[in-house]
Amino acid sequence: MSIMKNDYCDILVIGGNAAGCSAISQYYRTSTSNKKCILIEKKPYISYSSCILPFFISGDISYDSLFTSAHERFLKNGIDVRTNTYAEELLIYKKQVKLYSNKEKRNYILNYGKLILATGAVPINPFSDVAGNYTLRSPADAFKMKEFINSKRPYSVAVIGSGPIGLEMVESFKKSGINEIYIFEEADNILGGRNKRVSEVLESVLKGNGIRIITGKRVKTVQKSDKLKVICDNFSVDVDFVLTAVGVKSENTLFKDSLKMGVSNGLVVSGDMVTSKNGIYAAGDCCEISNYYDNKPGPWFSGVLANRCGRIAGWNASGLRKKFPGHCGTVCFKIFSTEYASTGLTESDFDKDKHRLFITRSSSRAGELGFGYPVLTQLITDKKGVILGAAMVGREGIAKRIDIFSIFIMQKMDIQSASEADLTYSPMVSPVWDPVLDALNSAVFNF
Repeated sequence: MSIMKNDYCDILVIGGNAAGCSAISQYYRTSTSNKKCILIEKKPYISYSSCILPFFISGDISYDSLFTSAHERFLKNGIDVRTNTYAEELLIYKKQVKLYSNKEKRNYILNYGKLILATGAVPINPFSDVAGNYTLRSPADAFKMKEFINSKRPYSVAVIGSGPIGLEMVESFKKSGINEIYIFEEADNILGGRNKRVSEVLESVLKGNGIRIITGKRVKTVQKSDKLKVICDNFSVDVDFVLTAVGVKSENTLFKDSLKMGVSNGLVVSGDMVTSKNGIYAAGDCCEISNYYDNKPGPWFSGVLANRCGRIAGWNASGLRKKFPGHCGTVCFKIFSTEYASTGLTESDFDKDKHRLFITRSSSRAGELGFGYPVLTQLITDKKGVILGAAMVGREGIAKRIDIFSIFIMQKMDIQSASEADLTYSPMVSPVWDPVLDALNSAVFNF
């Protein structure tokens, strides 16, 4: 163990993906003096996108496309980037971190002025001891799975979990030539049963592409024999390999015993992104943040939010002041030419004593053209008509339309005032009554 001469930094960021890179970039831009900045990352690379990993596996993009130019930009700006470096222990009251350099094969102590934690999340994998069971979180995970597919040419796969990554991987597997694909979902509908009516449209699309969906059954175990046997109550199937995509959890190993943790074992942070210890900030998947619609803190694993919160943490660590206003839990993805998006409360949050729920069916373009696509919109309000959530599914224009609902939620608008929004019209792009307005007008009429 050693403390090297001048081994000190004004700002230390632990974690080199979305939140960490945004945090140190913002600190560098807004800090009032020439301060030493160090970024620690245990992987051999920084700043990659987990969201595009399915498209690398399918061959739609190259391996190099997974990474941004952040590393080169940081080095050019004098930011010290230390990859293959593990943070092993926080010595909070000494303002030190015990590190291990995998490159140099040694431990050392780093002194810091301020600290930003951006350790991210790790996959939940109850079958981690079974060979042939994969998770997908990092480029290394993707490379390993792609190598297996290319070398073994598997015929069948079971996807356990039906969130965005699991569903996008279904299409990726199909493009990769895998013929027999199973989806296992413990809830009664895919997407964890969050939006039943909207999910039913996606289930129809999946079945139309030959995907076998098993809902309402919990996978009890995965056993290794000649193949992998996926076992539920009264049902089992043999496949060549398994993708477990049941979600992620905050990576809290470094600080779970020294900082205040929340209900999901993520870090508790203020609106300034400050943890329970002054001078220590946190951002991204490792912490819990509040939403717009009920102001409750909780986990929300999103690259967009990681970047937003990282910027705020870096801003505040530099001495300026900015607060995180909240989020709507907005999400979107596309599978087999069908788009899904949601924001705010979902159907699983619906309480008939507190909420109203409306379903509207519209067209994506002017009906007289004859080639618009059906759009299903689900809208949730409170008893006064204030918009709390929306979900949409269709073949085009879904993601940007749900963004409009996100703004309505942020502004706490009711259906009457939101229905007066001046949205665009052009027959080739949208009908006179856009699906957003159609849903709002229908809700006003039926309220």
